[in-house]
Amino acid sequence: MNAELAATIVLGLIGSNLAVEIFKAWRENRKKKKEDKEKQENLITLEDIKPLLDGVKELLGEALDKRLRQWNRSTTRTEDAWNEIKALYGPYRALGGNGSREKRFKEAEKKPFTD
Repeated sequence: MNAELAATIVLGLIGSNLAVEIFKAWRENRKKKKEDKEKQENLITLEDIKPLLDGVKELLGEALDKRLRQWNRSTTRTEDAWNEIKALYGPYRALGGNGSREKRFKEAEKKPFTD
């Protein structure tokens, strides 16, 4: 009986250690999932910044319109002025700017420099 009792105790210890390890792994997994969920809640989504991007696009579009009007009316067209227009046009198109300004940009692009 002593051998059986000793075997039972040993198996019990092994089983309890295994149970403790399983519980620790479960608890760590649960903690990690909770942290991941908190991180996801703190992320900024496209929906959060879309209104800001739309506002920036409109401001760029208005500045581009102004520069294109100046370019078309001007008798002196410098490379610096054109580079300023291109600097506005690139980000405007990247933000999904519309085709009407693209048309005006293409028309202005055909006009030669006068510097």
